[in-house]
Amino acid sequence: MNVVNHTGYTARDAAICRLRDLGDVWVQQHVDAASKALFWIELKDPEGELCVGLGFILSPPAGEEPASTGERWIEWFERKGKKHAWASGAVAFKRCLRLEGRRKVPYLSIEKVAHFLPVAVELCQACSEDSPKVTKLCRDALFSVVSAARQDLIVDLEASSSKDDDEESSGQSREEGDAVGGGEATPTAVTLPLTTAATPTARPRGIDVVGVVVVARALLVGVVVAAEVELVTGTWLAARMRKKRAPPPLRQGVRRTA
Repeated sequence: MNVVNHTGYTARDAAICRLRDLGDVWVQQHVDAASKALFWIELKDPEGELCVGLGFILSPPAGEEPASTGERWIEWFERKGKKHAWASGAVAFKRCLRLEGRRKVPYLSIEKVAHFLPVAVELCQACSEDSPKVTKLCRDALFSVVSAARQDLIVDLEASSSKDDDEESSGQSREEGDAVGGGEATPTAVTLPLTTAATPTARPRGIDVVGVVVVARALLVGVVVAAEVELVTGTWLAARMRKKRAPPPLRQGVRRTA
């Protein structure tokens, strides 16, 4: 490893340089190992401000075919934080899960070794196998490599939001066109992540919390309206019953006896 000292070159700079220089060696040493070494792997969809995820190699799941030459089965982690910007210090991760029926299972996919980024993964001491936490130096080394050689993996927040809006508008326009033309929508083939490895993995997004809140409010309003209708109806029926049970008025000169 070649290190050039210059004015302002700190121990932190040297540590980041070490993780970068060890990156290729890290991948070569662990890509065929049985250990659960972690790798930085490029993604198709953003993981915050980077299209980069964290995962480890595992054996083919039961009933699945082995990965082809130059590919590996990967089990994924996702950031615990959901903000666009990554934490400026150590970055905490958790296992990425997906729903299979009514239970959650680990999210797996086949990825190309060529998509592994040359940065050695360094973990904090206070972390577990299910919740790895990469050090600040490792985080900075990753950003250094991406900024220098893989700027295509950097996600601009405004550009990403604009792209999502354009896709949503485009989808609405297609639906309106189908409605006006009276034609039926063409079925679209869906490819599950476990059946392809041509591109980096697109992992699932979170639950639409706003939609859930809107539905819950609508249900609550319906319950309140139903209760009010029932109260008014009950009051009206009670008044009608009291009116029917009231004795008829006495006529003049007639005395009522028991």
